[in-house]
Amino acid sequence: MKLRAFTLLELLIVIAILAVLAAMLLAALSGAKGQAQSTMCKNNLAQIGQALASYTADFQEYPGTRGAPIPVPRSMPRFFTNWDQIWDHQLLPYVSGSQSIFLCPAVQPSSLKLSPSLSLTNYTYGYNAYGSAVTSSVLNLGLGRYHPPEYDPSTLLWEVSDSQVRAPSEMIAVGDLADVPSLFVTTIDPSLSATHGGNPAARHNGGANLAFCDAHIEFAKQAKWIEETDTARRRWNNDHNPHPETW
Repeated sequence: MKLRAFTLLELLIVIAILAVLAAMLLAALSGAKGQAQSTMCKNNLAQIGQALASYTADFQEYPGTRGAPIPVPRSMPRFFTNWDQIWDHQLLPYVSGSQSIFLCPAVQPSSLKLSPSLSLTNYTYGYNAYGSAVTSSVLNLGLGRYHPPEYDPSTLLWEVSDSQVRAPSEMIAVGDLADVPSLFVTTIDPSLSATHGGNPAARHNGGANLAFCDAHIEFAKQAKWIEETDTARRRWNNDHNPHPETW
């Protein structure tokens, strides 16, 4: 019996089929890995959301965005005194000291540009410090420190009280951050591109996971989080108004 060998064309067809199957398998594995990372990210943010809820229950206010040595009653405004004590540092005791909870698993540790001057800051999750007012501490739309109405830049700053957040279940607190450390510093500034640091990230299939003040987590595409609509913008502001004058 004479055995028939593969022709060159048949061999090339088999190789091509195997290459297609391998590509499909790698895509599936990559998708599964991305989904797993997004799930882990949501778990991190759920713990951060619970920590934030516990903090506000203890102090009736939200943690600051920059320095404050030890939480004190709201009747005592705080100075910018210590850059170590940013929001994540203040929540650290509420997650049993686990710094890894504040880092999204989809971001490689080697890409984190951690500053030696800060004992804890992260480049993957951001805090909604200013709402749609971007970097204004005067307008007081987010969860960060702000100047009292008499505004003295020399400068005593107030924390945002829990009662100032009109709709906790509709107020963005913390979530996936694109590049800039620690704050959503340019959260939804329409003059900037969607890839600019400070926007919600697009690392999870083009979108970001965000935790709200009631500790629930939502996912949406980056463009959805920052679109110029009343529905999207009011979710960044503690008075639950869209403030189109800040767009």
